[in-house]
Amino acid sequence: MGSIKRQVVLVLLYIVVVFGLERLDIGAPGTFNLHPFAYVLIVLAMILTIIIPQLRRASIYLLIPLWGGIYLVLWSLFLGQFTSLTVDKLQVAIIELVLVTTGVMLAHGLARHITQVEDTIESLAFGEIPGRATFLEDAAEAIKVELTRSRRYNHPLTVLVLEPDPETLQASLQRTLQEIKLNMAKRYANARLCQIVNEAARRTDLVLQQAKNGRFVILCPETEPQASTILASRIQSLAHDHLGISIAWG
Repeated sequence: MGSIKRQVVLVLLYIVVVFGLERLDIGAPGTFNLHPFAYVLIVLAMILTIIIPQLRRASIYLLIPLWGGIYLVLWSLFLGQFTSLTVDKLQVAIIELVLVTTGVMLAHGLARHITQVEDTIESLAFGEIPGRATFLEDAAEAIKVELTRSRRYNHPLTVLVLEPDPETLQASLQRTLQEIKLNMAKRYANARLCQIVNEAARRTDLVLQQAKNGRFVILCPETEPQASTILASRIQSLAHDHLGISIAWG
């Protein structure tokens, strides 16, 4: 969460700086007099990069040429055919292009952190039900088979429906709330740590997880102990930056 807060602050500060550039008295007059369409494109590019799933998950090396190309197209439509290209106008165009691409990079960083949190929360909220339980929506075929078998062979079939008693559930809610919070915090930390480990490990490494104690085991083929120490230090640094926790390893 701390990383998301930092990214949000950076994005907001960047927008404030961009819209305050014209007030800066630096260089030649008109150096920071950006065109109106450039302001609109900067904000639009950042917003769309954050809210559109396809752009959020796209590579930054694809987004920069995409939005840079859109800027060049808009520049040619609004200015290219009406004015001659001078050194001052070229300087402004370069500044605008840099501002657009920088805004996209910041927005993509924020979108990447948001996507990681959403994926983690989704894995926690909609994970598999422990044990043999199956979602009712996915059991239609099995129910049909049991009903057919019961009719064909004249065997009894009993349906038992269970659910928590609302009164006792409400009474126990406050008592178990802290326990639930702690459990969810542990599951969230384990899920995020799993993402960090998978990102830090090489493709040839085999990542194993012990679900009961939240422990991860990484098998590193053809790797010297010194290299595994570097990997552990990298994971420890990422865990501290993203989760604020320390990692014990050996």
